[in-house]
Amino acid sequence: MRRLLTTLLVLIGTLGVVDIASAMTREELPKACQAGDARACFNLGQIYYFGKGVTQDKSKAVELYRQACDLKNERGCKNYAKLKTGKR
Repeated sequence: MRRLLTTLLVLIGTLGVVDIASAMTREELPKACQAGDARACFNLGQIYYFGKGVTQDKSKAVELYRQACDLKNERGCKNYAKLKTGKR
């Protein structure tokens, strides 16, 4: 059943209907980020920045936003720049 759900999410995601990284669980995001998924890195950064289900860690969020930015994620770049300049 999980494989069917994953297949459907991938299919829907390729059609641009759903952000696949958003559909991942918090436990799946680190692996996807390490594999080069920029949206997963950004979403994981959000989780650590706001402390959603984890201990809030803005230093870790900055690193994840930088990683997302390195992978050409625009929102990751914006958040990384704001945090590095102290504007957020």
